[in-house]
Amino acid sequence: MPHYVIAMCPFYIRESAMSITCEGFLTDNSYTTTKFSSEKDKIEYQRVYCWREEWCKCKLAKILNKKYEED
Repeated sequence: MPHYVIAMCPFYIRESAMSITCEGFLTDNSYTTTKFSSEKDKIEYQRVYCWREEWCKCKLAKILNKKYEED
């Protein structure tokens, strides 16, 4: 049975079994997808970053935060 956790990261968009899709940073209205070697690796990454207040320590979130600071 699938479990659902709400991502705390404001840049999170969606996920699949082995990937996470977040807001893109190269152009407006784009997405960035991170693919993992296994679903276990993806879930571990989400536990460390996406699902916690530590989302701001994610390398992609840092880049996106800078994008908004510059605007």
